[in-house]
Amino acid sequence: MDGWDHYRRGDQQRYEPTRYAGRPAPPNSQLLRPLTSPPSPFSPSAEGRSAQGRMSGPLIRQSPALSAPTTSPIAKASATLNRLIALMEQHVAQWRPEAIHLACQRMRSSGAPLAYDIGFLADAPLMNIMSHTIEDWVIARRLPCEFYVGFQRLSLMRMQTQRYAALASCVRYVYAYGLDDTVGPQSLFAPNVLRFGIQPRHGADLLWFWFLVVDHPYQRMALLGQQRSGYIWNRSFAERVYEGFWTFNPNVTQQIVVALRQAARAVYYN
Repeated sequence: MDGWDHYRRGDQQRYEPTRYAGRPAPPNSQLLRPLTSPPSPFSPSAEGRSAQGRMSGPLIRQSPALSAPTTSPIAKASATLNRLIALMEQHVAQWRPEAIHLACQRMRSSGAPLAYDIGFLADAPLMNIMSHTIEDWVIARRLPCEFYVGFQRLSLMRMQTQRYAALASCVRYVYAYGLDDTVGPQSLFAPNVLRFGIQPRHGADLLWFWFLVVDHPYQRMALLGQQRSGYIWNRSFAERVYEGFWTFNPNVTQQIVVALRQAARAVYYN
């Protein structure tokens, strides 16, 4: 099997990646190994029920149409993320933008994860503030986690080369997802940075999501937003609005990790 080491342990069949996109893949990466089931039942954090900063008025949910068969792994993973957003909406308060700004400042200054899960309806600049808060928090603590990030378009990673070079220097792996629209050589070469470029044959479902996930045995958190307005293929973020949540619940985070691993395996093998 070209590029793969294949071995058996007991009754389980496992695979170790030795090559990705022409470069050696980390030998201990867990991403492409057989998946474990997500925690069940759904159990959002009790703190997430806080009414702090709740936004008034109902939200209009308009899920983007799927462009691939709903049985495809990418569509299934995307459906899981969409389901989690809908479930968390029932348990987590919607925070106003100014409350989210203050929460990010507190997390930066105190270094402690937030006490509450956050629900949001956010524009791209606010999504960037939350994303940078998480990235800076990981870098400052040199946390040896597995870090999942959805750029929607992988070309956007070029704009954050220094930031992700700093992340790669401390995390175990960075798994980057997005439309494979990069032209020319990559700006960041690191053996623990794996890019999963989504092609048209995979469907565009996952491209509607902006996410960052920190997966570490002692600290799990996830920022997950689904684009609700604006044209997904437009390079401008001016009209984009995202609905989602920022959670510190390990059970919810693990469900996101399992969905993203399913998507990664689909991209890698197809």
